[in-house]
Amino acid sequence: GGSSGAGIGGGSSSQGGTVSISGGTVTAQGGSSAAGIGGGQAGAGGNTAISGGRVTATGGTSGAGIGGGGNSGAGGTVTISGGTVAATGTNGARDIGPGQNGTVSGANTFTGGSIRLGATSAFHAPSNTTAQVFCASLTGFEPDSEVFIDGLPDSFGANDIVADADGCIHLWLPNGTHNFTANGRDCTVTIQNGVAPTGVTVNGQEIATPAAPGAGWAYDAPNCTLSLTGAGPFTLTGTNGVGGVRVVVSSGVVNPITLANLTLRTTGGSQCAFTLGTGANVSLVLAGTNALASGYNCAGIQVESGRTLSITNAPGDDAAALSVTGGGNAAGIGG
Repeated sequence: GGSSGAGIGGGSSSQGGTVSISGGTVTAQGGSSAAGIGGGQAGAGGNTAISGGRVTATGGTSGAGIGGGGNSGAGGTVTISGGTVAATGTNGARDIGPGQNGTVSGANTFTGGSIRLGATSAFHAPSNTTAQVFCASLTGFEPDSEVFIDGLPDSFGANDIVADADGCIHLWLPNGTHNFTANGRDCTVTIQNGVAPTGVTVNGQEIATPAAPGAGWAYDAPNCTLSLTGAGPFTLTGTNGVGGVRVVVSSGVVNPITLANLTLRTTGGSQCAFTLGTGANVSLVLAGTNALASGYNCAGIQVESGRTLSITNAPGDDAAALSVTGGGNAAGIGG
């Protein structure tokens, strides 16, 4: 989109129209304060239906990925029944929904596909027409490869599902236990009270649905925060590239933490992938390849004055690596 215009949709102060995508590769970038798909600056979202293809929609400054433009653009009606969708809003705008300061309207209906939200934010809360659905991220696929799913209800649209660059797919499913195969691999996804698997483990336990309460750690699902409060040691493994896991080491804690092939990325403003509390003293041990990236105004690893961080490799793993990226206005590691 040009200045104030959506990538696909309305111009300045104009709402989006009716957009239907059933295949192909579509990349939509909003202009200043406009949605990727939907309203231009201050424009409402319109109606968007995606049933196939690979769709990437990114809002301009304060615009939704799919939905309203910035400066009070209301959300629209979004229906996703298949395909692979990546939607990212900016500066307080929803990934799918209203733009910055916009009112909520319409509805979000997710009945299929792999839907990756930049800051795990869709509003209204999405449903499959009968029940609210929640994002379950599954890891371990070949990056950018097609994923074939069998065993979910026929009403779930499983066409054109492709793993993202982290080797993950993102299925939106209702509460309950879901058994299916993905590329021939047996999968079981359990969603309890709206809490779905994150793809990240601490000492071998999935943080969202541990078999037993964590010893010295806890996961706050609504705030996407993994708190390390005990002495450890802790080993963190897995991938969550949608802002669903943000690690906080509590104030005054001294502990060893091993990152073993861990990838955490956040995109929302003021979202930090890894934060040390006041007086925390952390010995970070690297095993395999690890990556941490934070959103605007946050360091990749937040180590402010009064905190201490040391980094080394695990014994015998001389190739161990860590890539750390801060958001705008922030350090990679530091303040």
